[in-house]
This record gives sequence, structure tokens and C-alpha cells, in this order.
Amino acid sequence: MLKGQCGYGWIGYDIYCYKLEAQELPWNNADVECENKGGNLASITNRWENNFIAHLIAKDFNACIANPCQHGRCVNKDGGYKCICSFGWTGQNCQLDINECTRNPCQHGRCVNNDGGYKCTCSLGWTGRNCQQDINECTRNPCQHGRCVNNDGGYKCTCSPGWTEQNCHQAGGFISGWWEYGEHRYKLFTDEVTWDQANTRCKKQGANLASINSREENVFIADLIKNGLQT
Repeated sequence: MLKGQCGYGWIGYDIYCYKLEAQELPWNNADVECENKGGNLASITNRWENNFIAHLIAKDFNACIANPCQHGRCVNKDGGYKCICSFGWTGQNCQLDINECTRNPCQHGRCVNNDGGYKCTCSLGWTGRNCQQDINECTRNPCQHGRCVNNDGGYKCTCSPGWTEQNCHQAGGFISGWWEYGEHRYKLFTDEVTWDQANTRCKKQGANLASINSREENVFIADLIKNGLQT
């Protein structure tokens, strides 16, 4: 019996290699013969090894009888066996757990390696086995007084005039004749004037004519005009 890669004439079992010699020798002579071949006389340590050696001697050897494949299927072969490992396992006897997290399977979350697999703990707004599916947050109507726009991993509310905060749930956007939206305040005048007159009026108020920079801001101003809000 020797440990390591099995050469010609040796039969592998677990992590050791065995060789059956037909010649009968005294124990001392047999021990020397084994040492000359780089091994030792077999020392049986469990019943599976005992069964293996018994079948080896009987020339009716089936290496799979000892169930050497810890997490897989055993296929008997001439001179040994081969393990076909289950998903998540590797090694000669399928005894080594593969760390699935090294390939970063969780697209938007944290990976936890388990025996024979892994589990993803998804970040907020994501779902699926690999946290690859965006949750449409707008389906639960989070924007109480406004329009919901779904984003990757979250959502954004475009509040109707007079409402503020993340979910458009806070009233009080109207302050001293001005409507708050984002970082700015807006004031609506209903009388028609030229651009220069309108610009002058805004300057006197310490402000500027509205310059629309986003779709959300455009929706806010459109709602402001539609509802006819004014000071």
C-alpha cells in the first residue's frame, strides 16, 4: 500500500494505492518487498477498506462497493473507480466543496457559500436566484401624490404640485407664493407677457425664468400649469 498517484499494476482506493502479489512470503519478507516498491504492508483501518481488500484478494473487485464518492456517483473501472461529482463538489472522491462565490454569481447582492452550492442575499430592489431581476417598485404605488418611475434597484417619485418628500406624502410645498420642487422654487403667473417682460419680472423677484432640465421637472411644471396654481 502506498499514498499518491497510482502507477501501473496498482489499484486506487480512497487516497491510497494497493497492489496484490500472488507470491506467499513471511511477514518480514513481505514487509521488505513492499518497502522496496515504495509502500508498506496494508493496514486495515475500517470495514470499507476491509471489504475492498477482501474483494481484491477474491479477484471480484468492485471499488464502488465501499462508496468512496462522498458527494457523487461511483463508476467502477478496471483497476479502480471514477467519481462523477454532484453540483458544487470536486476532488477524487467528491469530498471538496467548490466555493461558488469566487465567480460572483450574485449580480446585485451578497453571496454566501453553502455545502454543494451557494445562496444570494439580494440588495434592496432586486430578486431572483442570482439577484439579477429588478423588482418593479411602482407596482405597490409608493408615490401617494405623484407619479412613480421605476429605476434599477429602486424607484423615484415625481410629486404633484403641493406635495414633497420621497413618496410625495408630505404637504406644504407651497411657501410664500412659491412651489417647492427638488432644490428649486417655482411661481406661476397667469397673465400673458413678452419674454423680456417675464424675465424682468423674475429678476425683480430675485429669480430666473424656469429652465427645464429633466423629464421629471417638465412633468411638475406641466401639472402646475394644468391645475392653474397661482399666488
